[in-house]
Amino acid sequence: MQHLLHATVIGHNAINRTTNIVLSRLRTEDQETGEGVISLAIAVLIMAVIGAAMFVVFKQITDDAGNTATTKISTIK
Repeated sequence: MQHLLHATVIGHNAINRTTNIVLSRLRTEDQETGEGVISLAIAVLIMAVIGAAMFVVFKQITDDAGNTATTKISTIK
């Protein structure tokens, strides 16, 4: 009977340790869950700024090209 009680206590301690390890990992993962969302939001904002800058540059280039073409055409006439 004493061996059975001893084995039960050892088994119970092993289950407690395993449970504590799993719970600590889950807590760590829960705490780090928002970090991916924040990183993604920062990446999206950076891409938006880059896209806006590219649009401004593209618009400026096309406006300059249009003005140059208009000037050249008017000098040919």
